[in-house]
Amino acid sequence: MPCITCHSHVPKLNAFGEQFLSNGYRIPGRSKAPTVPASVWASGLTQNYPNDAERFKSIFNRVELISAGESDNGRISYFAEWRVVSLEFLSDMSVRDRSGRFEDLFATFALGDDLKLQIGQYRALSQIDVSRRLNLAEPIVFSTALPGESHPDPRIQSLRGFSLSGRSPSLRVSAERQGWTYAAIVPFPGEFSIPLSDEARTTASFEFEPDPKGVLLEAFFRDGVNSIGIHSFFGRNERELVGVAGQGRWKNLWFEGGIARAEFAGGSEWRYSIGFDWIPSDEIAAGMRVDQRQIAGQKAMFLPYISWQRPFGDQSAKVVFEGRLQNGRTPRWLMEIGWMF
Repeated sequence: MPCITCHSHVPKLNAFGEQFLSNGYRIPGRSKAPTVPASVWASGLTQNYPNDAERFKSIFNRVELISAGESDNGRISYFAEWRVVSLEFLSDMSVRDRSGRFEDLFATFALGDDLKLQIGQYRALSQIDVSRRLNLAEPIVFSTALPGESHPDPRIQSLRGFSLSGRSPSLRVSAERQGWTYAAIVPFPGEFSIPLSDEARTTASFEFEPDPKGVLLEAFFRDGVNSIGIHSFFGRNERELVGVAGQGRWKNLWFEGGIARAEFAGGSEWRYSIGFDWIPSDEIAAGMRVDQRQIAGQKAMFLPYISWQRPFGDQSAKVVFEGRLQNGRTPRWLMEIGWMF
């Protein structure tokens, strides 16, 4: 099936795609045909230096293997997203190699008509999955972490942190009824991986701690691509977060955002992100987002972008150009060129 069956502009889902996902990768009334449920997403990234807007560096940042499917009886579904190549820029433009880590690796079990259990590694917030964004940077309201307990190994300490868009080994129980979804998620410190380089054995080592980070509670209403909901996280290390998130569509304009209040280490702050996408066709999209944290001296960041996608049969090319503009800082410009097949 063509990409536009499920996507308004890859990777953003349309209403059919949302329903297909909710149904556990099944289309009611249609039988499955023998196939290999696998795809590949490869990309290269170019970015300028933090203090030099005219000096750029490029890396081959991603080769991603993706697979999804469901059992014959439709009671079990799975999703796997493995980064065979995973390179990323650090703040000083050095490159970190985390090849072999899993973005997602989980199974979902239908316990009844309305009740589901999800086990594996995935993002904590289910109402809005930021991996389906059209630009490159994650919204700050979902991505900023609440710090975890200290540990001599900085990697372990970072894995103990919690963010709504962060991926962790987790358990989720959810119930759906009359458009409403209610969910409880228990994330654990850790990361699933099969390190594929010497550096990745340190930066993307397989880790798991059995003590939960806390619990995230969600309640949201969804109608097609429109949704509105609330979420609350209560965690160890005196961490709390309460927020509201929403997304919607009006003709060719898509809106998405959220606001949250976080408390940790005896302090607190407000965070918000609000943005829009203009999608006049499945091949072109453009938009902008504003991110802000309530930190002394922190200015709002504006992130304009444009995305072009060209399908070639069951393959597709994609180019994204993004700016990151913040008062007092050198403008950052990024371009990612990808191929999906």
